Amino acid sequence: MMKSILGILAISALFITGDPDTVIKRHSHTDSYMAGDRDVPARDSDQTIWMRGKDKLRLEEGDRVVIVRLDEKKMYILNSKDKTAATVDLPFDLKKYIPEDSPMADQEIPRQTIAVKAGEKTKKVGRYNAKEFKVTRSGGFGGGFGGGGGGNNSNTETVWASKDVAVDAAAFHEMWNATQMRMMAASAPEEFKKIDGVPVLVEITRNMGEDTITTRQEMTAIDSKEAPDGAFDVPKDYQKKDFDMRTMMGGGGRGGRGGRGGRGGDGVGSRPADGGGSQPAGSQPGRGRRRQPREE
Repeated sequence: MMKSILGILAISALFITGDPDTVIKRHSHTDSYMAGDRDVPARDSDQTIWMRGKDKLRLEEGDRVVIVRLDEKKMYILNSKDKTAATVDLPFDLKKYIPEDSPMADQEIPRQTIAVKAGEKTKKVGRYNAKEFKVTRSGGFGGGFGGGGGGNNSNTETVWASKDVAVDAAAFHEMWNATQMRMMAASAPEEFKKIDGVPVLVEITRNMGEDTITTRQEMTAIDSKEAPDGAFDVPKDYQKKDFDMRTMMGGGGRGGRGGRGGRGGDGVGSRPADGGGSQPAGSQPGRGRRRQPREE
């Protein structure tokens, strides 16, 4: 009897409050590589992603937090040290954030092109049935959160997407890609729609000239539960400020050119924010080459 009553109360609460939020856990591993003559060790990190409906997302990675609010057409990059929230207008327009005294101020900013092609393979990733998709990114400038170094670059991603995951895939792709802070070609949204499902495993190879960095990102858990109060809002004791493009370019941040390696995109995007200050976390790695065996 008691179980029946509790069941009715739970169902009633769901109708009152709407669908529950979704929390996703992801683990990311980047292989070691060479940055010039410096050996950059392999790196592991964990992400917690909260979603509410189709217009709110919160990304947590270590002490870094990014909030996407499509309903406000804003993204907030929180800095817990100085209690500030760098504000980015969506959709992201890099030109808007280039300082007037920068040599790039009068240059045309290239847009990144995206091509998605369904593969023929399927496999089990954890408990999810997943289908293969190939994503190719090319051109463009910068590299999303913590970007370091501009210029042309490309990366190839094998995305294993599953429809078994109870998440709105289209909303997830749109909000996650917003965190990457890339100016994409107009065709990009339609290309991402070809990924049928939510990525549960992404294998990334990023090429920058002679440099190659590989990353593997895997979903480790997903659950429906209510996010903490205020999870999708800027804390009241934080001061909002305009996003500083110089921070993204590595000015004082450790994710800049030659800095610690970050991530590539992944069809849903890569790991945001790895820089200092208000810099979003390192999706654009410093220039580096995969470590080669040493000759005896």
